[in-house]
Amino acid sequence: NPIFGRKIAESASWESTLPTIKRRISALFSSDRGISYQFVGGLDTNVTISPKIRQKNGFKQLVFEKENLKAVTVEEHLPRGFQPLTWIEFSEYKDWQEVASWATDLFQLPSPKNKDFEELINKLRSMNDSNKELVAALRFVQGEIRYTSVSIGVNSHLPYAPAIVLSRRYGDCKDKSALLTAILNELGIKANPVLVSVGFRKGFSHWLPSPKLFDHAIVRAELNGRDYWLDPTAIQNPVNIETLGSFHGGNEVLIVNRDSTALATIPQIDKNLIE
Repeated sequence: NPIFGRKIAESASWESTLPTIKRRISALFSSDRGISYQFVGGLDTNVTISPKIRQKNGFKQLVFEKENLKAVTVEEHLPRGFQPLTWIEFSEYKDWQEVASWATDLFQLPSPKNKDFEELINKLRSMNDSNKELVAALRFVQGEIRYTSVSIGVNSHLPYAPAIVLSRRYGDCKDKSALLTAILNELGIKANPVLVSVGFRKGFSHWLPSPKLFDHAIVRAELNGRDYWLDPTAIQNPVNIETLGSFHGGNEVLIVNRDSTALATIPQIDKNLIE
């Protein structure tokens, strides 16, 4: 996918729920590429298989091989984010800041300059209360922008421009997050998109940096010295800012900002307050 430019981030399964006579994984790439690898997940966290290394004609090949791998029994009701099977990840990204910079480029989208957006902003500003404006903006994107994903080609990760999303009245998580970010920033409320992993949730702060770990996007808004983690695709009916619930408490996330050097963790919230 050209959305990743020349950077490589891939993964390959190692263990299985079935016994495996022979597992062989080969990674072939130009010798000048700084690609790292490591084993992650699994019940045995010390799995390490040293690869055979071959170099020829400007290419480097890593070959991981092992025979007679036992089947892994995966229990039910495991904690969210726990990975019972070992796999190998490869990444050319040096750190999380490099991933954050990649994502920042994707979300550098122009704010809408049309009548619909102007009327929306004026309506929100008429409340004369930043707290109410934030809640109303979230309610608008959650309730008035239908969730529909058109993730073709580069739009697997590149959001559509907020003006297009507002005009169509539909979009997926990244589209809705881009629109909500534009609305809040126009209102003078600092906001940034946030990359989230619904599947992994947490535990990958020690994994290799990769944009492919994330499968969801939300928004972080800063208001009166407090952070609000807003999911514009959630089914919610927020009434006031004090009971505005977070659906991703405890998740490790990446804030889309060039200054982001590490993953952040969304605070847990009292479930009795979630609306």
